[in-house]
Amino acid sequence: RSDGDSAFTPDPSASILAAPPAGVPLPANAEAFVFRGNPAESLADFGARLSERYPQANLLYGSAADVPREPSVDTIQIVSVNPATRFDIGHAQGGRADGRWCSADGLCPAGAARRLDTFSVETFVTVRSVRQRQAKSANEVLDTWAEKTLYIVDRPLPGLCRRSRIVRIREVLVDPLRLAVQAIASKNAELLQAIEENKLIDSRGGGKQSFSMLLSGVVDAAVNGGALKNYAILIAEDQTMLAKTYPEILEAFSSPDSALAWGKTLRDHLELQLDLLDQALGIHARVCAESVRPLHDFLVGRFQSMQRQARFALDHTSEELAQEALGMNQV
Repeated sequence: RSDGDSAFTPDPSASILAAPPAGVPLPANAEAFVFRGNPAESLADFGARLSERYPQANLLYGSAADVPREPSVDTIQIVSVNPATRFDIGHAQGGRADGRWCSADGLCPAGAARRLDTFSVETFVTVRSVRQRQAKSANEVLDTWAEKTLYIVDRPLPGLCRRSRIVRIREVLVDPLRLAVQAIASKNAELLQAIEENKLIDSRGGGKQSFSMLLSGVVDAAVNGGALKNYAILIAEDQTMLAKTYPEILEAFSSPDSALAWGKTLRDHLELQLDLLDQALGIHARVCAESVRPLHDFLVGRFQSMQRQARFALDHTSEELAQEALGMNQV
């Protein structure tokens, strides 16, 4: 299908056939594949096609753990997958301990990143949110880890074949700090893409509605949580409060220096986001329609609040940040 920038990508409904959890061998009579779905085909439509071809089969949707170990009838399990990003692959391979492979300096627009991630794909991924600690803390973001299952195929997609055999399955557990870097970097890439698309527009009302929606989503998320409430302890240059309150996050890194490097990467992306938003709002003021002007003025006010919060988070110690963030979490 075309994703709007002339790049051919696997359909989102690309599906896995009979894929087991990582570390669990396939039954002797089973095989696993990644299929490229038809354009705009839903997972249900894909399942309907399989039902027509294999009318006696029992179709299962969802987690690989739901597949019976000794099915009484032929079983086809269908799971939706996405192309693994460079972030997913880098982390699964051990990455660079200092996090430079996802640094803010190497950021490219979202469209270019999407072309890189969806061309000649050999690794696909599913993601499930998990919690490492038994009791919840006051910060849900720092409680949430990601369990990513990567499926490596024998032939890259898209290609001449509609399916590719899964030859290896691997599970990785991603900590909240690395997830924060990935989330902020992804939004920064979208902002960079929007700036590139709109900076040459010279008429009022020429900006797309998606531009306004992107700015609204980023600014609102940052003000309602963002750097101070969610990431304050992660970006502090000392790890005192992180070691006291979330030791499991530190344990996810090979060394304290590695955790510090990832914290610096997060700081760099947060600072970059402030610069990108400043540029984007300047362009938005010039290209937004008159009917959107009230929203623009509102976003400018919210952005000023976001700047104050972010600067506080970037300029204070972990204990000062923890006290401020605690107050915000209790409101």
